[in-house]
Amino acid sequence: MGLKKLVVELTSLCNLSCEYCFKELGGSHLDIALLKRILQEARTLGASKITFTGGEASLYPQLDEAFRAAESLGYRYALVTNGWHFPRILPLLDSTRGALNHIFFSLDSATETLHDRVRGTGSFQRIMNATDLCQTYGLPFSFLVVLNQKNSGEMEQLALLAAQRGAAGIRFGHLLPT
Repeated sequence: MGLKKLVVELTSLCNLSCEYCFKELGGSHLDIALLKRILQEARTLGASKITFTGGEASLYPQLDEAFRAAESLGYRYALVTNGWHFPRILPLLDSTRGALNHIFFSLDSATETLHDRVRGTGSFQRIMNATDLCQTYGLPFSFLVVLNQKNSGEMEQLALLAAQRGAAGIRFGHLLPT
């Protein structure tokens, strides 16, 4: 059967402080040389897809090198992001669009008020701006939603928001109790 897909946490660093997140302040980054070895070895085992995540993957200092390494080995890659730094990484995403499979934006509510309460002021609008850029550039995206007591009644509104914004889909996950 073989390996098909990798999920790699590039960094544990994040610029937001979501109330349910287990990430610690500070954070560390995956060594780029180690990432390249992982990509090469996984490719020999049959992997063809990789999802880059974090913390906040857009804060990884060698993000361009990570994308290009994946592209050079024939991977299709996806990125999970909170969207805050999307305008900065857009040129990189556009330049590696041949390997780009999907962008996933982490979203906690269909409303700006609740989303910003969970993630931080301004974060909802940053995602909406990022989805506008995806539409302009023709980049595929979806929303990732962690369901919890505060947003579990919003599934229909979240799905409608995804459709209105032109998202390819929406994924619902659940919050693990700690």
